[in-house]
Amino acid sequence: PAGATLGTGADQGCTDIAGKSTEIQTASNQIRQLGITVGKTATTFAPDDYVTREEMALFISRLLKAVKVGPGGNEEFVSGTSGAKEIKSADTDHNFTDLGTVTLMETQNAIISLWNLGVTEVIAATLYEPNTNISRLNMAQMMAAGLLMVMEVVTSSRQMPSNRISISARVEIATPHVPNSPSALGSSVSYP
Repeated sequence: PAGATLGTGADQGCTDIAGKSTEIQTASNQIRQLGITVGKTATTFAPDDYVTREEMALFISRLLKAVKVGPGGNEEFVSGTSGAKEIKSADTDHNFTDLGTVTLMETQNAIISLWNLGVTEVIAATLYEPNTNISRLNMAQMMAAGLLMVMEVVTSSRQMPSNRISISARVEIATPHVPNSPSALGSSVSYP
């Protein structure tokens, strides 16, 4: 991540990732080292569990605290009016009526801060749905919006200075093909 030192991926004590690939074990340990997650418990990461929208907000908020702000990001003092700064919004206003089920104050603050930064994706103006599992599409939308806080994105390419990077992204929503013919279902029909 920009401005953050990625850990070595050394074992962080999660016993439930032992059967996973080296890449998964390293990534799980690295995000623990950065403080993005503390695991489901002190000794479990729960790699096969789904992530709730509440957890996703917390992960993104913690990631943004671990990296340097980019040209499009918003930076506020960690506390008070001087000292260290981090990527967050000092605004505390929100329209959500369903944050009463959020389990940690840190998570509620993360949801509100990300909403004020324009990072969250919501289904309705008053609902965040913190306990709902996040879809891969919504996860991608929130991550992309969070990355805009730390990256310089240039959208025009005609007279782009050589020290800038142009990034373009396309999100496709795939509708699964539902077979409806015998051949598509893997059967064949034969008539005498």
